[in-house]
Amino acid sequence: MAIDVNEWNHHVTTARITLPANTNRAPGRKARWAAHVGNWHAEATTEKGALALVADGVAAFVTSYDQPEIIAYGGYTGVISQTVNTEPGHAPAWIVQTVHQAGHVSMSYCARDSVAEVIAETKSHLAHLATDWHSNASVHAGAAYLAGGDVYGYGQYGPDEFYRYAARQRAAKAAMDADHADYHTWATEHAHEFTVPRPADA
Repeated sequence: MAIDVNEWNHHVTTARITLPANTNRAPGRKARWAAHVGNWHAEATTEKGALALVADGVAAFVTSYDQPEIIAYGGYTGVISQTVNTEPGHAPAWIVQTVHQAGHVSMSYCARDSVAEVIAETKSHLAHLATDWHSNASVHAGAAYLAGGDVYGYGQYGPDEFYRYAARQRAAKAAMDADHADYHTWATEHAHEFTVPRPADA
């Protein structure tokens, strides 16, 4: 039997969830209230304000949630997971854990509009860690890995910026080998002389 799509009812409404929360304030008239829900917290000048901030953060987290992403390149692994951003009006918050070749783990925090942008940023970070800047093949591989990343920000996660960074790294090494006192400035001024030739098909 055919289904008449007009029989379906769709509503945009509100689902209310009650979560246990803890609040506290340090001694002193100017101390701020803190509200905690699980591992998440927010602060405000009033208890009600702190509770509202942490509730808004949890709600934004639930409605924009993306599953964790695992990215690997060159012996490094990035694990991206979403967390609550309790700053009003801010983008979703993300935690990125990087597993290094030696096994230790570093962690960073960022607020970005989408998981796709965090993935592009993480891929760029892994490529920078794994690349031998003085090997053309290594630079080519890293740039190819970052194809498409330049649609975010000002293009800093894409291959063009990656090639510019490689040139600066090579210029910096040349400056240090030549004992230039201000090798940072020298490398910036002469980076164009160390441009990495791109593959014919790039």
